[in-house]
Amino acid sequence: MRYHLFLVSSVPLLMVYTVQAIVGILLLSVRTWDMLKLLRNLIIAELICASLSLVIDVTYFTNNTFLHVYTIAISSAWICYFFISKRVIHVFKLNDWESFVEVIYPSTPPKAIATT
Repeated sequence: MRYHLFLVSSVPLLMVYTVQAIVGILLLSVRTWDMLKLLRNLIIAELICASLSLVIDVTYFTNNTFLHVYTIAISSAWICYFFISKRVIHVFKLNDWESFVEVIYPSTPPKAIATT
């Protein structure tokens, strides 16, 4: 019984991690909004799997609880970044990151205005 619960606790997260790695590698070369939405959904799936694993681990495998709490904390931070970051929107949705960087950090410093 405990063996099956351990598998239920571990295998879904491992599967989500594998798909996340594949999507992450694809995002390095194909920067599309659809791929980013897929990665966001995978991170949400990771949060759900980690939460369910935490429930199982609190009851049966108390040594693993910290790892799932850590996973939930890190995944929550990533999901906030992917939903809030202006950089993510400019890179993946608007495809104008280079021009946006130029607005934020101009390559030529502004000229001083002479005062008399």
